[in-house]
Amino acid sequence: MVFPFYDRCDESEWLRENLYQVLSDCSRMLVITGRRRIGKTTLVNHVFDGGSVPYLFLYVNKEMLPLGNLRAFWEDNAEALKLKGLEAGANSFAALFEFLMQRAETEPMVLVIDEFQNLESLEPSFFGQLQKFWDRSRKKTKMLLILTGSAASIFDGF
Repeated sequence: MVFPFYDRCDESEWLRENLYQVLSDCSRMLVITGRRRIGKTTLVNHVFDGGSVPYLFLYVNKEMLPLGNLRAFWEDNAEALKLKGLEAGANSFAALFEFLMQRAETEPMVLVIDEFQNLESLEPSFFGQLQKFWDRSRKKTKMLLILTGSAASIFDGF
């Protein structure tokens, strides 16, 4: 059963505008927070899934080990990265993000990290690594990075 997508026109347009800015300039980071079950993930999927820019989605499952999350990401996104059939090379979230930032130097992309707050327990060093890679590479890449989650306090440093 397909559920209709109601309203959210302003939010959808805001997301599209940010992607256009990335394509004409450089990478941007957006944070989307809110209570559980209000449609944060549905919104980004609705706007970017099936678009002309590769759309990568990383769901951070706190019930899985980091390598399980990384394998799931690779299985779900290898085709969009044009790397289907190849083994995942990243053994940490930081290594995956560095790989994707390097890739975004030549290929624009949208990367959504859903349930971002779960990374705090799975790979505590990731937040510092993300900041390092972002500060070093943002101006020379074309990535729309969208961090979603329900624990707003985790985003205080971003």
